[in-house]
Parts: sequence; C-alpha cells; structure tokens
Amino acid sequence: MAVPHIARGLFRTSGHRTLVPGAALVGAVVALAADLVTHGSASSRQILHLNTVNALVGAPVVLWIVLRGARRSTDG
Repeated sequence: MAVPHIARGLFRTSGHRTLVPGAALVGAVVALAADLVTHGSASSRQILHLNTVNALVGAPVVLWIVLRGARRSTDG
C-alpha cells in the first residue's frame, strides 16, 4: 500500500506513465531490501519474516499519509 506513495514522492509526479513503472521499481527495491534484512539476521536464532520487515517500512508511510490527509481536511 505504501509503495505507490513512496514512488510519487520520489519521482514528484502523479503521471501514470512515470508512476506505474516507478512504483514497480520502488516495490522491487523495497522487497529486495526487506529480503536482505531477513537473510542478514539469519545468523541469529530468531526468524524475521519478510512481511514483518515490509510492515515496519510501510506502516509509518501509511500513518503519515492518513495524518496528512486528516490535517488537510481540518485546514480547509
């Protein structure tokens, strides 16, 4: 859920011709980074799941979007 919003912020556009491939690229980078984090912790006895790492990245972004939208609705 957070990747398209991250891509829109990175590419600073809402044009679909840029945003759709950009979101795919950002999603692949986020998934690869989360996979590296999960395999990097393989030496420990605790298992860190890929979805946990993705949630740790995505939850703050989604909260920021929700809070930003709530602030905009009270301003106008």
